[in-house]
Amino acid sequence: MGYTIRDERRFEAGENKPLYRRINVLDIILIIVILVMALVVASFFTPLTLFGPKTEQRVISYTVEIEGVDADMADMIRNDDMVFDSGSMSVVGVVTAIKKTDMVKYAYNPELGAIEAVSYPEGANQNPPQTLRITVQATADFSAGSGYRVKGSRVSVGSPVTLCFSGFTGTGNCISVYVVGDLKEAGR
Repeated sequence: MGYTIRDERRFEAGENKPLYRRINVLDIILIIVILVMALVVASFFTPLTLFGPKTEQRVISYTVEIEGVDADMADMIRNDDMVFDSGSMSVVGVVTAIKKTDMVKYAYNPELGAIEAVSYPEGANQNPPQTLRITVQATADFSAGSGYRVKGSRVSVGSPVTLCFSGFTGTGNCISVYVVGDLKEAGR
């Protein structure tokens, strides 16, 4: 807690005991001021914040690819359908685009010496399974360092996303995310 100052004059005078310096209130205040200044500077250059995360609401569109959907189920999903949260069943967003394609697999053809696309076998209704690319527009909370969250669920490219519609629930991978605008621009 202290330090020793050895001075020849003190040693010759017979004072050989250590000299302790006490920490006073001004030292504590100076340390606190330096720490606060360091936190303020760090908050400008990093996602670190002093009073919780900085979140902004933005309107985003994200596309989810769901494979192996029955053709009849795929025909039930339309533009402007509401997308619901799987847990609370509250509205998450709106379908803005949907693309349906027959599901294919890629196999090596030894006769051709190349990889080729082969259609999946037909399902129970004599239609091959579908691959759906569903684009959803939603309001998301954006936070630097953690990305976009729609109703508490993180949305990022490559992450699994569950979409719920009336009569259909499917899980796929998010293949794109882009910002449509912030809430001020969306209201104009």
